[in-house]
Amino acid sequence: MVRNRLTVLYDSVGELNENVDQNSTHLLLKGSEKGVTVQERWIIPRTGGHDDQSSSRITWRGNNPLSDCSQSVIEPILNHGLNVYNDVDASAKGIFVKTPVYKVLHLDKMESQITDYLPSDVDLTFMEWKWESCTYDIKTTNDTIEIVEYSKLYENKTLAITKNDLYDKMEAGIFYIDSVDEEDINLSGLRCLWKDDADNELDKCIKTTLFYKPAYFHDIHLEGKVNVTLEVPTGLHPKVLIDLTELSSAENCEYFMFSQLPTQLFVDMFQSDPVLLFGETGLELPDYKVKDSTWGSEVLFNLVPGETNEITLHSRYLQPSENTSYGIIPLSLRIFKGCDTDSEDVMENPFYTKNFGLESYFTSNTVLHTLSEENLVVPIPKATMENYNKIQYTTAICLLLSLLYLSFKLFLKTTKHT
Repeated sequence: MVRNRLTVLYDSVGELNENVDQNSTHLLLKGSEKGVTVQERWIIPRTGGHDDQSSSRITWRGNNPLSDCSQSVIEPILNHGLNVYNDVDASAKGIFVKTPVYKVLHLDKMESQITDYLPSDVDLTFMEWKWESCTYDIKTTNDTIEIVEYSKLYENKTLAITKNDLYDKMEAGIFYIDSVDEEDINLSGLRCLWKDDADNELDKCIKTTLFYKPAYFHDIHLEGKVNVTLEVPTGLHPKVLIDLTELSSAENCEYFMFSQLPTQLFVDMFQSDPVLLFGETGLELPDYKVKDSTWGSEVLFNLVPGETNEITLHSRYLQPSENTSYGIIPLSLRIFKGCDTDSEDVMENPFYTKNFGLESYFTSNTVLHTLSEENLVVPIPKATMENYNKIQYTTAICLLLSLLYLSFKLFLKTTKHT
């Protein structure tokens, strides 16, 4: 049977009291102007025996405004697009990039169903996937599949919560942020349970308080202090300028930029000095020669606070097109600060665990502070078919003339000697 847990996070006790009501079977919740975070978790047991002890993680985060909201204190860091993470030694279908800590498949869009990468022994027909408005964090082990869905409940919207007949156990936590700092988060609110009867009646709602140490932190007070731009003109070697002049160094902390580069862009590891670089790094191959064998690369750069950091990317030659002389390439960047702590408690809390993803590149007691997320657009010059044909003809003529000239010079030289 399926276990279900729903968590709703309001900003204050006043907002919670104003927007939460209940009857004998339902909790009735109202949203707010900036959006109330809703996390719903399903834990589904796997059937039969499985010899494969590997685990996997699948995440989805769209580029639309509803799924691009600021990270709340009950959310992990999720990269944009679809990301499928597997153990390094696990077998997997699809085009994966291998790193020392996992294998990853990244897609900017939902080009295939997320269920294509989930075990086939679990019936997920009860799920109503909401790709346009929700983000997902899915973990698979030998025994269970855990699906976590994040959404926002906005003003003039309501949410009615009750127990579904499909669920063996149902509980809901309605919280508000009591206090928060970089070391501890305190949530207070209600924990509600439903009876195991045919009427699905609410059993009780009891006051509760949760203390935990965050593994991820969204530094709202630093918003606007990190400026990320592309140097203009862009050309074939785009330069990303990351302005950290308003930030200073902090004890036990370092600044970083992380990106999952598409095949059209790459980092020259001999020119730049990335901390980590995995995936397609071939310097000479055009995009249409590599896109069928890889999705791109993952790169992590160390940044220096107090100055503007310059990161040079390189673009591949693009397939000529009929009507445009530029390819428009999306580029997602995450600017963050990683800080070592003395506590192993950041590994787990009631809402998420650190498993695969960006956090795998750091020690288990590292807290990641998001400073800025940027979705840039990189224009890359490319030939049109009209120009492409002209270039081919011109090149062929130049080669022919060069051969004729060399042949003439050789013939003339031979004639003089004779």
